[in-house]
Amino acid sequence: MYNSTIRFLTCYTAKQDQYIHVDHKNGQVELIYGPASLYENPVCHEKVTIHDGIRLDSSSECIIVYTSRKIETIGLVEPEDLKKSSTNPIPLWSPKCERQKREVRDPMLFIPTDDETVHQFTWSGIDERTSSMIPRKETFSVLHTNPNRTLKLTLPIVTSDDNVLFNASIFLHYQIIRLSEVVSSKDPMDNMYDGLKADVHILGQQISSEYLHKMVDGSNEVTKRLSTLTTYPTLCSTAEKCGFQIESMGVKNLSYSSVLEKQVELDQKRSANLRAEISEKRQQREINELQLEDRRKYIQQQEELKWLQLESDARIEKESFAMKEAELERKLMLLKKEQDAKHYEEGSKDKVVIDFLKALKKEGVDMNSFMCTVGGLGMVSPILSKGASFKTTKVFQAEGKIKQDLPETY
Repeated sequence: MYNSTIRFLTCYTAKQDQYIHVDHKNGQVELIYGPASLYENPVCHEKVTIHDGIRLDSSSECIIVYTSRKIETIGLVEPEDLKKSSTNPIPLWSPKCERQKREVRDPMLFIPTDDETVHQFTWSGIDERTSSMIPRKETFSVLHTNPNRTLKLTLPIVTSDDNVLFNASIFLHYQIIRLSEVVSSKDPMDNMYDGLKADVHILGQQISSEYLHKMVDGSNEVTKRLSTLTTYPTLCSTAEKCGFQIESMGVKNLSYSSVLEKQVELDQKRSANLRAEISEKRQQREINELQLEDRRKYIQQQEELKWLQLESDARIEKESFAMKEAELERKLMLLKKEQDAKHYEEGSKDKVVIDFLKALKKEGVDMNSFMCTVGGLGMVSPILSKGASFKTTKVFQAEGKIKQDLPETY
């Protein structure tokens, strides 16, 4: 115990869904499935680690598992230390490993055995802050094979004439069509990103800064070209070689450099002012048209009111005329009735006188002598005065003679 070193052993504990990976100093690898625990012995163990089982949640998730199986074969081996001392090789046993690959999917918790190794994918990934590609960013073992996978990233594009920079935030939808080629490709994401940059570089050579500058309201043309699969032949061919298929492309937005942004902003302000002025004039024109329309309607209403007034006056005048005419007719009718009554009365009185005179004549009285004498006229005057036609209108007495105007009827 003198000059000895005391070292406390580290205990490793694996839960139900974990396992202990033990690397022995003699090169042997041992897997201990949980629940279990193990003290790391520095004399026997090179390294002890705890690993989680690989959980597959759906049939679209899969892992690639390699199974190693040793086959012992006899062959002729020339050790390095015997090459100089002997020219004859010696027979020795040489182990040979056979490696088989299989695909594991469907929902499960997978824990490998001692002779199984799970393939590790090391791919480039997208930086969430800058949306740019970072080489060998992601290391994973579970591969998602469901369709409509989406990759979002931002690409710099340089114009052809004066190297003006603008960025395009794009997204692409892809799916795995051949799993074997995906597994054999070291970093398919980096390969596709290189193909995408090549296609975008060719597109930038076809666009000028003046073209972008003029397209303040028409950047849809660039967006349309960036959203078309025919713009990316290199990307599509590279993706197919890596076992992928690009289904569609899309553009989220375009961002310009500071110089181009200032020019675009200035043009946008000018266009906005022009649109505002046009809109103001259009509104003023509409107001003028409305005012003219209101004035026309007002004049038309006034004319209609005048016509209505004239029609009303004419109707009132006509009604008044009819009333007056009816009143006059009534008066004439009444006057006619009064005259008829008066004529009837006078006729009645005249009949009495005529009947009297006829009676006198019938009695043999000489009417001419009788009516020309004062005595006779005095006798019949009371009776003649009863008839309107026989009234004495004028009596003159001159030179002792009496002159009397008799009615013409007599």
